[in-house]
Parts: sequence; C-alpha cells; structure tokens
Amino acid sequence: MRPADISPSGMPLAALMLAVGGVRLAQGDPEILVSSLSSDSRRVTPGALFFALNGGSRRGTDFLPQALSTGAVALLVQDDEEEAALAVARGTGA
Repeated sequence: MRPADISPSGMPLAALMLAVGGVRLAQGDPEILVSSLSSDSRRVTPGALFFALNGGSRRGTDFLPQALSTGAVALLVQDDEEEAALAVARGTGA
C-alpha cells in the first residue's frame, strides 16, 4: 500500500492492518481514520500512522513521544518478544 492509496478522508486502521498483514491491534480503536503514513517522526502530520522502525543505533520507540505530540493517531511497533508488529491506536483504551 502506498500513501497515495489513502483517500483524503482517511482509511480505517483495521484496513491498513489487513493490507500489511501480520499486525495485531494491541489497544485502541481499529476504526480510527489514518490519513498518512510516516516512518520519520519529524514528518508526522495530524492523522498519521507512525512506523516505529529500528535502525542503526536507535530504536523506533525512541521517537514515539515526538510522533504523538505532532498528531500521530496510531503507531506500528515491533514487539521484540513476540517478533510481531503491534498497532496501538488513540481512542478506546489508548
């Protein structure tokens, strides 16, 4: 799925999770609308799904506070113990 595939009104997180595959919802509202995708916390805009990717000497989770403060509505993080991707959405229980 490319960012261009997301309509201007957004796409439910659940639909994105299905498209990516191998992702389970850890908490939050699966119907929250995602309007953009980003793996760079400096480029997160309101409504974004932030991919917290590990690389080099940094862990993606180091950038969660910045992504949330700039408007991310959902996070996709790697669970090292389960070796699975977990989505966390704002909304119910998040």
